[in-house]
Amino acid sequence: MSFKKNKDTFNESSIISTINEIKSSNDSLLMDNFISEFTPFIKKEVIKFTKRSFEIENTFEFSVAVLAFKEAIDYYSENQHLSFLDFSSLLIRKRLLDYVKFSNGKKHFLFPILKKSIYI
Repeated sequence: MSFKKNKDTFNESSIISTINEIKSSNDSLLMDNFISEFTPFIKKEVIKFTKRSFEIENTFEFSVAVLAFKEAIDYYSENQHLSFLDFSSLLIRKRLLDYVKFSNGKKHFLFPILKKSIYI
C-alpha cells in the first residue's frame, strides 16, 4: 500500500479511501499498516515540534503523536476544509502542546496496561 503520487506528494484520494475502509471495517491490521506507512510523517511532525531528532521513536512525544495520528484517522471527515495530512498535523501539534502543558516538570513512568482490575 503506497500513498505517494510521486517522491514528494501524497495521493489524498487514496488516503481518504483507506481511512473510510478502516472506519467501516474496524480492521486493526489495516490501521496498523496505515500508521506504519505514515511513521516518517509522524516523526517529522515530532521533530518540528521538539526541535530534536535523536532517537525520536523512543520518546513520550512520539507516542503522543502516534496516538494523535490514530485520533485523526478516527475523526477525519471529507467535509473538512483540510487535507487529512494537514488535519493530522494540526491534531499532533495540539496533542503535543497539551502533553507539554500537562507534564511540565513532572516525572514520567510507564506502566503496562493491566487486563484485570487490581484492588488494594
